[in-house]
Amino acid sequence: MNEPGYITNFIKLDELTDNNRKHLTNIGVSLDWLDGLRQQNFNPPVESDLWAGFPPSDTDAIVNEISLSSICPFSGKTRRSYHGFCPPISEAIFYLFRGEPEYFIILSGGNNILTGLYVPFYGTLVSFMNYKRESVGGVENNMNNSEFDLSRFEEWIRLLDDAGQRHEEEIKYYLSAKSNSIGIIFGFKNHLSYHVRDEINLLNHLVENTSNPGKIPVLCGPHDFFDIASLYPELNIIKLDHGLEALDNTDRDKDWQNAYSKVHQRMFAEVARNKLLPTRSIYRRKYIPNNLKDRILRLSDLRCSPAFNEQVMVSRENKPLIWVTIRNHNRIWLGQEDGLAKVLDGLYEEYPNMGVVFDGYYSTLPLMNKIITKFKQPIQTFSALNCSLFETVKWCKASDFFISAVGDGMIFLAICGAKYGVLHSHQAYAERDYFFPYGDEQRQNMPCIGGEFVQNNSHFEADYTLDWKLLLEKALVASKQSTRAATEPF
Repeated sequence: MNEPGYITNFIKLDELTDNNRKHLTNIGVSLDWLDGLRQQNFNPPVESDLWAGFPPSDTDAIVNEISLSSICPFSGKTRRSYHGFCPPISEAIFYLFRGEPEYFIILSGGNNILTGLYVPFYGTLVSFMNYKRESVGGVENNMNNSEFDLSRFEEWIRLLDDAGQRHEEEIKYYLSAKSNSIGIIFGFKNHLSYHVRDEINLLNHLVENTSNPGKIPVLCGPHDFFDIASLYPELNIIKLDHGLEALDNTDRDKDWQNAYSKVHQRMFAEVARNKLLPTRSIYRRKYIPNNLKDRILRLSDLRCSPAFNEQVMVSRENKPLIWVTIRNHNRIWLGQEDGLAKVLDGLYEEYPNMGVVFDGYYSTLPLMNKIITKFKQPIQTFSALNCSLFETVKWCKASDFFISAVGDGMIFLAICGAKYGVLHSHQAYAERDYFFPYGDEQRQNMPCIGGEFVQNNSHFEADYTLDWKLLLEKALVASKQSTRAATEPF
């Protein structure tokens, strides 16, 4: 493998200059072939026979020889990569295409987005990202692509070079022959909803639809939220020890970063030692299948203590039991302290035996306490803020209906099955079904109120204002649709 060099020519394919075109022509890269490369789907469809036994296929990117095939930007012919490298602390995979010149196709993100073409010999990196910034309601939607600047790619290459030097012998062994198997990269993204609906959903599909899912190694990183080895004992899970659970709060950020770097280095080495072709393939559907929900619910039953289960059972004496999420890091409902207090007081007038389970990050504890102090009614409350994920599942399952901000915590509603309720966010998120992994039927049971933008940030961060009276109106409708018997299991 040629030594990676510095990027001396950084080219954005969507913003080509005359000098860019001249340079690409001089090194032998065709714009037509780059466009053909851009049209390729690098996230192989799981409905194919790919995962069953790696048979040849004209439609899948990864085929019989455990390779990634693509259009060569120099010749226009189909070429194959048998080796992939994952720079530590990144979501990128550099697939090596050997020859003259040697080049890398860079895929990133959970769905293998074609991100870049890197030609070390010429110091050239072509970015395939779309840098155009769209605006809805005066708020830019520039969540990701603006981050893919020259410095991002240079950092990836530096990390890749560093890992290659650390694992020089493993790399020589890795490149001595073709890959033996696909290796699924799993649990390296700290995002609960993504983890369940995309990563675990893929593994669930393999287990349910292939004859021998255990033959595909799964390299499991630190963000294994639901203990995948226990959730799917039939899979070949390679747990990459990271020691993150043992870290205390003393200089936690520094210690966590060091441990996180080490687990990425282990993943890099495991790919080479086991001759794996790494992939971050996902399987995203409109809903979470029942068999996946059932597995999580059964494991949650096993992981919760009898004392905790008794606490949840006692909470069920309150009818209805309302699941309320609170949020304090981004996309914040400004005024939610007063607003939620008024909404819950309004519900109490209709249901004097009601109870409330607050859900959110532990950092929202002060916010929860402020909301409670603003109650004018003696509302019974319970906190799920410092619970394990398995305990949070049990709390959510026990609830009757919900009032929730659009965010990661909605995944618990998806796991626990059809519930009535009301969602809220700013207008841009309220109108996007992308954020609702529930299926069309359940989605109809959860109207989303869109508030007004307050800050001119990206869609991902923008805060909003909301009419609490409208939220109360929708919550009352949801409450009357949701009924349960006292003996209903949770």
